[in-house]
Amino acid sequence: TAQLVSSGWSLCSDVPYSEPTTSSMLDSCQGSYVLFGAKSSACNDRLALMAFARSASVLGKTNLSSLTADNGVYWYRLSQKSVGFSGSHDVDLNAADVEASQCWSRLSWNLDQDCGGYRVGCLTGLNKGSGWRKVIYVSSRPRPFVGCVCSAGSYGSDGTCLNCAAGAFSSAPESAVCQGCSAGSFSSEAGGTSCGACPASTYSSSPGASVCSLCAAGTSSLALGATSSAACLTCAAGTFS
Repeated sequence: TAQLVSSGWSLCSDVPYSEPTTSSMLDSCQGSYVLFGAKSSACNDRLALMAFARSASVLGKTNLSSLTADNGVYWYRLSQKSVGFSGSHDVDLNAADVEASQCWSRLSWNLDQDCGGYRVGCLTGLNKGSGWRKVIYVSSRPRPFVGCVCSAGSYGSDGTCLNCAAGAFSSAPESAVCQGCSAGSFSSEAGGTSCGACPASTYSSSPGASVCSLCAAGTSSLALGATSSAACLTCAAGTFS
């Protein structure tokens, strides 16, 4: 957090996850840019997860079907539900975002409710007595961060991190480059930390696939991770595909 201050950020709020987040508190955080983050305790000077964007994107009101994409993540704010961000457009907003995919990229706080919480990354249910804290910083014009660590699913250097493109991944923090998915595997979304094997009756013959190709009509394959159409065999008599 000391690095944030030296990069032009000012602290607006630092409260326990057990404390409710209110619209009036959010609206009191004035700046051209707003940063949401979380840290594991009051004594911890390192944020476990954070993202920032223009104030209008972070604090603007949205609905379930229109999240705001800005600075590599999707932002949302719905009163009586939650406020936060996700690395994926897919969110499941009940009282907060409970979507499991790309869990490491998600921060969600209950908004205008009696409870605080709810999640930082893959840790959920942080409404009471968890020790975790919600932090908000504001800035009129932030300077580039120096020495920040890019998380898994991203790459970069000198404090600039970008999500791996679909068809590529980085499995560890501090990756300078992303690796393309090998033939027979795919990654359908940006920010991937691994690739999945092509399902049965599909294949990918080239590295870097974001989708797998379907076997031609009248053929099928039981193999997972097939690397060519040769795995697709003609359907037996009396069957079809």
